Amino acid sequence: MALVQPVGWLLGTAGVGTYLCLTGYGWTLRPGAEFLMTIIDRYIARQYIVNIGVLLVLLFSFVVVVDASLNIQRYLELAQRELQTRGETDISTLRRVLVAVMFVLDLWWPRLLQLFNYLNGLVLIAAMGFTYAQLVRQREVVAVLAGGISLFRLTRPVLVVASLMMAVQL
Repeated sequence: MALVQPVGWLLGTAGVGTYLCLTGYGWTLRPGAEFLMTIIDRYIARQYIVNIGVLLVLLFSFVVVVDASLNIQRYLELAQRELQTRGETDISTLRRVLVAVMFVLDLWWPRLLQLFNYLNGLVLIAAMGFTYAQLVRQREVVAVLAGGISLFRLTRPVLVVASLMMAVQL
């Protein structure tokens, strides 16, 4: 069964403990079915979250580094002017570079949230591909299929995490 939702509160006649199950034959009501997160669910969800985090950090870093490298002269001139307006006369190169880095961080920190909104869908799809590629490469999908778990069942943790990430985006 790929998806199980409690409907006891939704259907007054179904009763508590009745669940709406998506099976190969469509939606059916099953009494007593439970929505449990198994070890394989937690493992896939953890791998997926790690892949999302790695991709976000890489893409954020790439965008910030490209912007900083293209505009480094502007940031250094801005740092020089800022230090001169503070009355500092003996300005070292290290101090100027540190102030320029602070200007880059000050500019890009709020923009990372906007960049997250643009990249979230792309990152979710890419992380899903990387997660399942890792599972296939390590022959874990073969073991799971041999254990009687369907491929639809393997998609549940990814769908749950992706839904949560999309809710964060809103």
